[in-house]
Amino acid sequence: RFVPDFAEKTRHILNMMKGSPNFRWSEEGKRSFEEIKASVAHAPVLVCPDFSKDFIMYSYASEHTVSAILMQKNSEDVESPIAFMSSPLKPHELKMTQLEKHAFAVVKVVKNF
Repeated sequence: RFVPDFAEKTRHILNMMKGSPNFRWSEEGKRSFEEIKASVAHAPVLVCPDFSKDFIMYSYASEHTVSAILMQKNSEDVESPIAFMSSPLKPHELKMTQLEKHAFAVVKVVKNF
């Protein structure tokens, strides 16, 4: 299953596990875990792409992650998800402006899909 914004949702849990051998469960970690659990249980159904139709892409850039959704309109003119991409930013990528992060998300989508 694909989970939209997976990198952002798992960030707190991954940060808790970095560096220190003493793992401490925090409220942020608990909230992240519950959000991930709910997302996995209710993940959207993906559709197969129709290359005769236009693609629609939505991108999102937070301080720590970039993500995007690739969609197409179905026969009822409703947007349906084809793929999700979510990626944590590396230390040197954190310095990008918001616009650069969105452009980076577009590049990652084009490379991956």
